[in-house]
Amino acid sequence: MKAYISLFTFALAITAALCVPSFRKKTTCENRTAYLKCQTGYTISIIMAKYGRTDHATCPSKQIKTTYCSSRESLNIVRRSCNGLQSCKVRASNKVFGDPCRGTYKYLSIRYACKKTAPAGIRRSITCEKKKSTLSCRSGGVLDIMSANYGRSDPNTCYSRNIKTTHCSSSKSFHEIKDRCQGQRSCRVYASNKVYGDPCRGTYKYLDVKYRCVAYHKPETFSKTICESKSSMVECPPNMKLYILYASYGRTDGSTCSRYGQMRDTSCSAPGCTERIRKYCQGQRSCMVKATNSMFGDPCRGTYKYLKLKYQCVY
Repeated sequence: MKAYISLFTFALAITAALCVPSFRKKTTCENRTAYLKCQTGYTISIIMAKYGRTDHATCPSKQIKTTYCSSRESLNIVRRSCNGLQSCKVRASNKVFGDPCRGTYKYLSIRYACKKTAPAGIRRSITCEKKKSTLSCRSGGVLDIMSANYGRSDPNTCYSRNIKTTHCSSSKSFHEIKDRCQGQRSCRVYASNKVYGDPCRGTYKYLDVKYRCVAYHKPETFSKTICESKSSMVECPPNMKLYILYASYGRTDGSTCSRYGQMRDTSCSAPGCTERIRKYCQGQRSCMVKATNSMFGDPCRGTYKYLKLKYQCVY
């Protein structure tokens, strides 16, 4: 009977070890910085955070007037600063959390778990002002930018004494990061007023980017022919951009855009067509293209010509 009970107890212990998440605890005394970190492939998930005091033993001090105080915003502030990151810093300070009990020496208690990052899960990158970071995906994956904000939305992230507001955001953030990084395997980003403008002067800011890694697909190549004096719209689906592979204005056969008596030359092409089309269309979602001599010059006078394009739609 004793052997049966021991075996049953052992089985329960194994089940508990497998089913219950492994929580980590961090306690940091006032005016010090807490460092939270997970191993590669895992991100922080904040379970509990309290800034204040609930006992005499933790961070002992002569300045203890109460053991019943806690900042109401503790959990929200720490979650905004750390959730989704592999590592983060949290300053245990009245400037970050406010002062829930004046005259009492406080501390910050945090409980968190490290959750495995799914291959297509949303990732997060924080870059403090005037610093650089790299967004990257493993082989076979490319960046899909979900959101980007350059400014400040909480007092703790990239902690600084120069914080005049926690409600500022550059309207350029998302488009700048999307244009630079979307569809790339890796991308270097710079948190700077020179890139995004300064949404809150006198406040130390940071760049907060959320992204995921999606499977890379080789882009399809499209062709378009536009007869002389005609125009046509070249466009891509939403969130994709034109990438011009080739452009030729002239004539290389007798069947395309045929007109009786106006084909004196079937071996002519204007120079620099690809570069000219790229100048107007590369990187745009859509572009109106005109097949005219005024645009490309006349490579064969007296011959009715056409413009041939080859392009791809890329992220």
